[in-house]
Amino acid sequence: LLRHGQLPLWNPYNGAGAPLLANYQSALLYPLNWLGMGLPLVWSMSVTAVLHLFIAGLGMWQFTGRLGLPELGRGVSTLAFGMSSYLVARLGTYPTLFVAAWMPWILWSALGILTQARRRDIGFLAIFAAMQLLAGHAQTTWYSMLLVVAFSAWWSVTHRPVQWRQWLLLAVGMSLAGGMAAAQLLSTAELLS
Repeated sequence: LLRHGQLPLWNPYNGAGAPLLANYQSALLYPLNWLGMGLPLVWSMSVTAVLHLFIAGLGMWQFTGRLGLPELGRGVSTLAFGMSSYLVARLGTYPTLFVAAWMPWILWSALGILTQARRRDIGFLAIFAAMQLLAGHAQTTWYSMLLVVAFSAWWSVTHRPVQWRQWLLLAVGMSLAGGMAAAQLLSTAELLS
């Protein structure tokens, strides 16, 4: 529909009609899905699947680097996460794979906020969490948000004391992410109501 210049709000051919934009799993507003606008569908699906495995692995490399792991530990972590059976088995369930790929990036930016409280880490957190919110799998997004909270709480207890300011900055980053993904989230909320 987009290739024909039509905004895909509704699919009249599915059952008695079905929403497209408001359907969270369609992930129409997810930027990496826009590869399908220029590439043949089979190519775009294959490219985005492999790209997300790469994003997941690179994110784990960055996150474990920020944790201070040596290169061997970072390499093992990268391969273990990027090529895990959970991600590889989801190559046919794109929204799950797409959301999970952003998990280490969100942890990386959250750790940056907890340790250094830099503005750019707030921006990274907002962008990566928005990508996850737009990627189309609510359950995996929810689990990863719980993981960020649990990891941040663990870090606060086991490492230097984290001030309330860092927690506030985490909340600001997540709020910005919600704002960036608002078009998708609000249309989905309207459908669910």
